[in-house]
Amino acid sequence: MNKQIGRDLSILNRQTNHFLNEALRPLNINRSQMSILLLLSGSDGLSQAEINEHLLFNKASITKMLSGLEKSGYVTRSRGKQDKRINKVFLTEKGKDTLPHIRKAITQWEAVLAQDLTQTEQSELKLLLRKIIESILKRDGK
Repeated sequence: MNKQIGRDLSILNRQTNHFLNEALRPLNINRSQMSILLLLSGSDGLSQAEINEHLLFNKASITKMLSGLEKSGYVTRSRGKQDKRINKVFLTEKGKDTLPHIRKAITQWEAVLAQDLTQTEQSELKLLLRKIIESILKRDGK
């Protein structure tokens, strides 16, 4: 049964990536970069380390994603005032303008995911997924 859960989660992840990457293609961003933009929309001015703590990517991946977002004009990075070794990341106006498009794509995908589930099943699924994530994070010491 455990193999089945992993297989199903893998299929779901691949399908989610495909849907969102296609929806975001006109913006020249991918699903991972989308996560950074959404995080910054609620907490602009985070350091790269703080972004990593929230999204649990590795440092090299965060740097590469931020470079792409910066090159496309969605974010800017600036040195911290207190500690010059820290890069703070900020959404640009172009980055802020993408947020409605990103949220629309997410809403469309979530509608696909929930189309055959009752409200009770959706609530149960959210609870179970949260429980799985918390268990994994505890195991990894995060």
